[in-house]
Amino acid sequence: MFEFNFHVLVKRLMSEILIQRVKKLEPEEIARKIQQFDQDLCTQVFLSELKPVLPTPEQVSAVAFRLKAC
Repeated sequence: MFEFNFHVLVKRLMSEILIQRVKKLEPEEIARKIQQFDQDLCTQVFLSELKPVLPTPEQVSAVAFRLKAC
């Protein structure tokens, strides 16, 4: 139980750190910069910290399914 809660906390903290770096940008702008591999944003550190907090394909599918249901 403690491991799970600790893991969730670490993931949340990593997300907060990433958000601090891009909080002045709109989500669409962040996505565009990543797609275009903007060198100011897409540093090795940023991308390595981003990877663990990205949703899984299953999570993306679940959200898409819920959005279609609305």
